[in-house]
Amino acid sequence: MKCTYIKTNKEQCKANSIVDTQLCFRHSPEHITRAYAASQKGGTNRSPSISFQEEITLRTPKDIQMLISKTINGIWQGKVPIKVGSTIGFLTRCWLDAHEKAEFEKRIEELEKSLQNSV
Repeated sequence: MKCTYIKTNKEQCKANSIVDTQLCFRHSPEHITRAYAASQKGGTNRSPSISFQEEITLRTPKDIQMLISKTINGIWQGKVPIKVGSTIGFLTRCWLDAHEKAEFEKRIEELEKSLQNSV
């Protein structure tokens, strides 16, 4: 049986009711404290709970290489969640792309200066 609670948007709750009652766990006055605690716990479980050592500075592709190496080893050892490793992989690819573009721009500017000086 579905919960008979009518929400503020005038829709009926779609959750199953507790056995021998008309309301679900969320809307039962008898379970309000436990429902609130479950909501808090659910929110806590979704927040990052892992801290990876100290802050790192990424200045060169070699720094990225070391970060990826540590991340791969952490995943392999079960110390780094796969989702975190995937995110680090994506972000380091973005960093490398930006670094490469900045290096090209720098080299082009240097070539343009040297051409202007030779004229």
